[in-house]
Order: sequence, then C-alpha cells, then structure tokens
Amino acid sequence: MENSIKSRLDTNSGFEITSVGQYLEKIKEIVDSEDGFTLFFRGQKAEYWDIQSSLFRENKLNIEHKLMVLPKSKLPLEFNSNCDAFDLMTKCQHYGLCTRLLDITTNPLVALYFACKSVGEEKYFKEEEVESDDIQNWELREPWGIIYYTIAYPYYSFSKEVQIVSALSQYNLDKENDLKDILRKLKNENIITDEDLNRWSKKENYAEFISIIQNNYTVIPISNNERIKRQSGAFLLPGMFSVIKDLKGEFQIYRSCKSLKDEFFEKFFYVDGDNKEKILKELDLCNINESTLFPELEHQLNYIKESNSGRYDAPDFVKYTEFSPEEYDELNELFDNYVEDEDEIVSKFKSELSDYLYSTSIYKGVEESLYSMVLENLIVDWYKKDSIKSKIRLETIKILRRKSISRNDANEIADNMLDTILNIYANNLSEDKE
Repeated sequence: MENSIKSRLDTNSGFEITSVGQYLEKIKEIVDSEDGFTLFFRGQKAEYWDIQSSLFRENKLNIEHKLMVLPKSKLPLEFNSNCDAFDLMTKCQHYGLCTRLLDITTNPLVALYFACKSVGEEKYFKEEEVESDDIQNWELREPWGIIYYTIAYPYYSFSKEVQIVSALSQYNLDKENDLKDILRKLKNENIITDEDLNRWSKKENYAEFISIIQNNYTVIPISNNERIKRQSGAFLLPGMFSVIKDLKGEFQIYRSCKSLKDEFFEKFFYVDGDNKEKILKELDLCNINESTLFPELEHQLNYIKESNSGRYDAPDFVKYTEFSPEEYDELNELFDNYVEDEDEIVSKFKSELSDYLYSTSIYKGVEESLYSMVLENLIVDWYKKDSIKSKIRLETIKILRRKSISRNDANEIADNMLDTILNIYANNLSEDKE
C-alpha cells in the first residue's frame, strides 16, 4: 500500500461501467460514430496511474539500448539473427523486460478485464468534508479501474516508420547521435533506402525524418504470439526522440519521454473498485478470464486454483477409533439429541437475528439482504470457522456500501454486527447447555 493519500477520480469526462452489457452498448455507440477507423483500448487497474510504457515508468530509458541488445547476445537461440528490432521488442515485452511499447487491444472486453484486476486497498481522501481534527480525512478503498480508448489507422511491424523507431531503441545515443550518422547506420542495416538517405541528409528535409522519430505509432503486430492473439493485442510505439541543434549547427538525437495520455480521447470508462469482482465474474461468463487470455501453464493453473478457491471447508482430522456395539448405540443417541438441540438453537437464533436487524436503524433498507446472507452461511459449526465469519463480514460490507455508506464506516458496522450475532448465537448455546 502506498503511503500518499490519493484524490478521487474526476468523473466529468468518464462513464461508469456497472455491467458488461451496459459497457458493450456504449462501445457500440462509439463504433457507430467512428465508422472507418479502428478502435484501440487500454485498461488500467488503478485510475491514478499515468499512461506510460514500462521503460519510462521504471526509469530505464538511459539503458534502453542495453536492454534491447543484450537479449540477442545472451540468448541467441531465443533471439535469432532474423529477429528484427520490433519483433525483439515485442518478445522482450512478452517476457516482462521493460520496453518503450505500451500494450493496447482492439477488444474492449480485454481492456475491461485488466481494468477490473485488484490493486489492494489504498488511502483516498473522503468525499465528505471532515469538520473535526480528531477524525481522519481519508478512508481505505480499492482503486477504480479505468479504460482509455482512441481511434487510429494502424501501422504494421514492417512499416518503415516502425522499423526506424525500433532500430533507434537499440542505438547507444550517448556515443553516436549525429543525425547524419544515424541515417547512415539505418541505411547500412537496410532499414532505409539510398533514396531515403540522400533525401533526409539534406537540411531542408531534416524535418521529415525528425517527424518520423518524434511521432507515436499504433502498431498491429504479426500474430505469431499466442498471448497477443488471445488478447487481440496491439502496441503503441512512442518515438519521442528529441532533436537539438548544437553550436556547430549539427543536429543531435536524444532519448526523451512524456506521458502518452494525449494519445487517447479525453473521455474514458471507469469501474468502481467495489464492482470489480462482480464484473470479472460477468467477463468469465463471456470466456474472458486469466485462462483464456494467458496461454502459459502457470496462468492456466492459477485460474483453476482461483476459480475453485473459498468453496470448501476442510473438515478437522479425526483419528479412526473402533467402537463396541454398546458404544455405537450411545453415540447414535447423543447425535439424535444434538440434532434436535441444534435445530432449536438455530430456530431461536433466526428469530433473535431478525429482531436485531429490524430494530437497528443503521440497517434500515438492507435488513432483508443482511438476514438472508447470514442464513445462507449457517452451516454446521459456522461460528467456529474463520472463513465463514470472514465471508459474513465481507458480504456485510458490500451490502452496506450499496447503501452509500463509506468504506471505513461499513468496516466498523460490519465488525459490530458480526460480534453481535456471534454473541446472540453463543448465548443460545449456553442457555441450551444449562
């Protein structure tokens, strides 16, 4: 958790997503209005993040050339000589090495999936004014997810502009950054033609080449990567190479960076942190999940684990004991008495639980939801199982949050309610034993 307290998202240009169906209806409106263009989306799980590629975000720009060259020398079998600069960059991106590429997608549901991934609770300023110095002015909540979108005529990996920018990512511009030298190097690597070299070497045509290396490109990669195919993946390739005229009148090229937010429309979609889990379940029904988006074995197994977690409580170990016929008769009699007692306790508990919920003002409007939720969790020995108690607490918070109760208040009320119903049940148990 980060220590800084974050401000809430300004939603004036945003559209809140509450369900997959509602989101797709809005996407259809955009598609109908932008006919002839390709729509690209980027989902981010925290609304306060800037839009930057990992190379800029992790402050590795000054060693970019090393990051783009070392894989070929260290792993020649993985990165063969036929792998051009852009292909190398996409492969590095796939395996987690930071590059100047920014992941985007043509599938709005894929962007929604990434926007709904959990970050964990962070500190946010409260919406309401805090009048007393004794009351903290922040609360904990899950960050909102956000989806940016844009339209573009896409480039392809073999486009000359893409090849030029990709090649520059491998050059050590600290040693060799003269514009004319760079052009000759590009020609020697067959990235530009003799005609290009002759044209761009003339000062009156410098601006044409400079425009290429300062532009940003939406690139559709070759579909030779299973993950890219599954995610309908594309990339935003930023140029952002600064060009400065030195005292001798020569033009020097330098690496530089800036936010990529201007590449997307001002309008955006967002998902309330409390709705992320619900929407992920809806996406799962649409076959959009970790298993379908990530083909690697670790993701397949993690999806199996996560999709089957929290559903079963393992019974406590009981060592086998051989009983005599007389002992079995005695145990059966005890069990029959226990079941009758347990039914009576549960029946009395239901009545007292109802009285408590309907007589407490803070639960007004959600009494029925809370009552039904607690009864759904009344399994054998529920009051002894931490997993069940935790589930009741979390479900209580969700129900209270729908009533627009702040997260901190909902946490406190949920704790109090759980303590109360546990006491009610414990009192009934003790009365029965007496």
